[in-house]
Amino acid sequence: MTDLKNVHHICIGYDQYIDLMFNREIIRHNFAHGSDLWLTVVYNGDLDRVPSGAGENTFIKISDNRGYAYGALDAINVGLNFALEGYRDIIVLTNFDGYFFSEEKYQILLDKFIESGKPFSSGYHQS
Repeated sequence: MTDLKNVHHICIGYDQYIDLMFNREIIRHNFAHGSDLWLTVVYNGDLDRVPSGAGENTFIKISDNRGYAYGALDAINVGLNFALEGYRDIIVLTNFDGYFFSEEKYQILLDKFIESGKPFSSGYHQS
């Protein structure tokens, strides 16, 4: 099982701020070891709509939103550059609405990724 102390989880987004608030609560309070992972929020929207300091370790505000696609790329770049400066070996990058409802499923995702031996992975869950 992956030690969550080695994980840096980055949530990026613009307008799904309610999803972000739920996601932070789930990770921090429903995961037995949720406080072990480093949680960074990268946000390029209106600061009046999303509270910071409500569960994340780092809150990064991008001042210039260049639209849907470029704004997402900006958030990804800022988040990854920030995480690469840190000491955690595993970086998970999701949108605000990328929910993990159980720590067990989160651990399975991480373990399978590590077992794959790939340096990078992406996917879309289809149920």
